Amino acid sequence: MLLPWVAAPVVAIAIATISAARHRGEAQVARVSIWPADARVVIDVRPRAAYDQGHVPGAISLAFRAGRFEADPFTLTTSPPSGTIVVYCSDADCGDGQLAAASLSAALGRPIVVYIPGYAAWKAANP
Repeated sequence: MLLPWVAAPVVAIAIATISAARHRGEAQVARVSIWPADARVVIDVRPRAAYDQGHVPGAISLAFRAGRFEADPFTLTTSPPSGTIVVYCSDADCGDGQLAAASLSAALGRPIVVYIPGYAAWKAANP
């Protein structure tokens, strides 16, 4: 997992790429129920208030609602990140994680991993 000072610019890169290439390519989303050991970039798509109350260490807050990221992608520039990108939401009933992952995958032209059980399950397994 990247340190926060390294990971934040990487997520910013992903947002910029989505803005520039929103409809390029097809989504490649891997749904997993076990936390990936090779997670390099971790994106929390819950509302910022939920992130502030607790999140996976090293995760970047990138809230996703109503089919879009709640960030200004036009202020971000550079190239797409390398390594495994993991997206998570609150729990297995939250569909935003899958939608955000599909959006990222289509824009970046690469697979994105969605941790389906979400933060609730991660927290229960990592007290």
